[in-house]
Amino acid sequence: MHIVPIPCLFDNYSYLVYSDLSSDALVIDPGEVHPVFLEVEKRGLNLVAVLCTHHHKDHIGGVEELLEQLPNLEVFAYYTEEKRIPCVTGLVADLDNITVAGFSIEILYTPGHTRGSICYRIDDNLFTGDTVFGGGVGRVFEGTPEELYESIYRKIRPLPDKTRIYHGHQYTLQNLSFAQMVEPDNDAIHHRIERIKADLYDQNVPSTIGVEKLTNPFFRCHKSSVSRYIRQVVDNNQTLTPEKVFTVLRTLRNSFRQQ
Repeated sequence: MHIVPIPCLFDNYSYLVYSDLSSDALVIDPGEVHPVFLEVEKRGLNLVAVLCTHHHKDHIGGVEELLEQLPNLEVFAYYTEEKRIPCVTGLVADLDNITVAGFSIEILYTPGHTRGSICYRIDDNLFTGDTVFGGGVGRVFEGTPEELYESIYRKIRPLPDKTRIYHGHQYTLQNLSFAQMVEPDNDAIHHRIERIKADLYDQNVPSTIGVEKLTNPFFRCHKSSVSRYIRQVVDNNQTLTPEKVFTVLRTLRNSFRQQ
């Protein structure tokens, strides 16, 4: 399987996925058309499907124009998003399995960023849209922090450590700067920052579940080193469950500015 990250817009990623067994390909979250077409044409591929993680314009902005060029294109999204994502042809639900371009794809319903956010799992590769980023997680726009916590801790974090994460934006250095503030003695965070600074082009795309467990504070809300930081900013009488730590972390990240 080949996975090609396609930079789009300012800091988005779309992903082109294909294999050596067929010329058919799929694209995940085409934020704009031209970078996608360039990669498809360069490789002589036949684009057959679009997988949408959620309805935000920077992730689906290229769908309608793709359909103008390729009217038989399949467009997949969570079943509640039918009216918010143009021209959906395939509605999916949690834990569905679909076959597209020769790939078996598992659907993980991961609300929080939006009500209809999903992730796509293809073998040991997870396409997370705006649910998980390198070193962080997405903002809560429509769901609740509790929902996003459940999505991370019940659906994504339990996946095998070798699972590769392909995220929808490049926020890794900013997120790790926040992570370092939360856990200043975490050597894994420091080393990850140094590796990224040595190779600014890809900033460790993809990440892995194992790397996020070591460096992403939102994957580490059960750790005393994270709750100790949160204890400094909440009422000392509050019980700090991992879910509460996650909720406070997400609020703090909203106002954090990298130094």
